[in-house]
Amino acid sequence: MEPNGIYVILSVNATEYHWGIYVTGDDLRQGGVVHHANNKTGGWSYERKYTNNLVRSKMLALALKVGTVPLPQGHAQIDHILGDPNMISQDSGFRCTVDPCYSDLNLEACSIHYIGEFTI
Repeated sequence: MEPNGIYVILSVNATEYHWGIYVTGDDLRQGGVVHHANNKTGGWSYERKYTNNLVRSKMLALALKVGTVPLPQGHAQIDHILGDPNMISQDSGFRCTVDPCYSDLNLEACSIHYIGEFTI
């Protein structure tokens, strides 16, 4: 992993797959932040959690780099965007809308700022 990277991560356990967004900081030894949806309370809700052992996790199946955090305010922008409850859909097909004004997040994978809506 690289400093200030944005990764789509996929975790696997015995019965299901779970994906999220992992954002690293300046110092990889300090870990990073996982942004994901969980349904621990019965409905999907956003969770932001710090972790320093993701790369050592036996459940991690994939970490695909999709971008780089623009500095100096990029981490705060990402927290704001991914923490917006309107980004989490209750539909069975998860939908994520991306406002064109956030195109400066420098996402490399699919030119996400040109796509109004996509389904994962």
